[in-house]
Amino acid sequence: MNFNRKSTFTGLGAVLLAGMSLAVGAGTAGAAVSPAITGSGSTLVAPLITEWNNQLGGGITYGGGGSGKGLTDISAGTVDFGGTDAPMTADQKSKCSGCVTIPISLTAVTISYTVPGVSSGLKLTPAIVNLIYKGGITKWNDPKITKINKGKSLPDLAITPIHRLDGSGTTYAFADWLARSKTSWAKSPGVGTLLNWSVGPGASGNGGVANALKTNGAIGYVGIDYAIPNKLTVAALSNAAGKYVLPSQKSIRAGAGWIKKVPSSNILHPANPPKSVKNGYPATAYSYVIMRKGSPKAAGLKQMVNFALGKGLGLRQDIGFAPLPKNVAAAGKKTAKKL
Repeated sequence: MNFNRKSTFTGLGAVLLAGMSLAVGAGTAGAAVSPAITGSGSTLVAPLITEWNNQLGGGITYGGGGSGKGLTDISAGTVDFGGTDAPMTADQKSKCSGCVTIPISLTAVTISYTVPGVSSGLKLTPAIVNLIYKGGITKWNDPKITKINKGKSLPDLAITPIHRLDGSGTTYAFADWLARSKTSWAKSPGVGTLLNWSVGPGASGNGGVANALKTNGAIGYVGIDYAIPNKLTVAALSNAAGKYVLPSQKSIRAGAGWIKKVPSSNILHPANPPKSVKNGYPATAYSYVIMRKGSPKAAGLKQMVNFALGKGLGLRQDIGFAPLPKNVAAAGKKTAKKL
């Protein structure tokens, strides 16, 4: 990934986790999670859960499949926790008796693209991305794109917008950003983990989208923890202050740090921060774990959460995860005590 110096993460050689479902391998540090726990869901947060497991010495088995699967599996009781980048719907809450939501990671959704001769930093606005995904902009040299990208040679190349096929929290975060950016996205197709798409092919998982982005002319939304290992080029997105911002540790933290009060639900919407947050990346996103109070695996669940929100804060910054703000981590620990 060709970020500019101010936006560079370290460790760009991190290895992308292959496949949509993975059994996390045990590491050698610390006391293994006990009793052992299983989870499924968000592919965006999967690399971080891998690291927690390695640091803890094993005991966590996590299958991907997308946030929709994580929410379905925890509701059905087939896993001990569900990983998700989207909140439960009212219907899902009703089916998940005693379930609580705990914020567990902070990262970013990138708008990645493959355009010959164009490196990272292409300027895009929410309005332009909205039109691309509705078929209103179909060429990379469209005047709306060239107007804000003076000096870049954009080809007469068809745009192929790629979306997620599976129930995806990354889709939710992408849609939430567009909806909160005052585009027509809020009315249609709206915000959710599964949407009705006007144009473009689909792919499963963040890894699937990253792979599909190898096609010339493609554009897609993908978690930064998959964009970095795949060396994808990413857009600088305009925020409410009118600044074009690349995702970086600094801009992701700024993009989420403006929220001072955590609601009792623990659900946070950092996307499109206010104008006062001049250097905030606008498509920041939280990931969560959904756990059931009274679980027979409560001790193992608490062990994972307390590590993640304690010594585990700041892990995998090299692939784009940022430490949770102190108030968010504190709210998560408070909720974990209720398990």
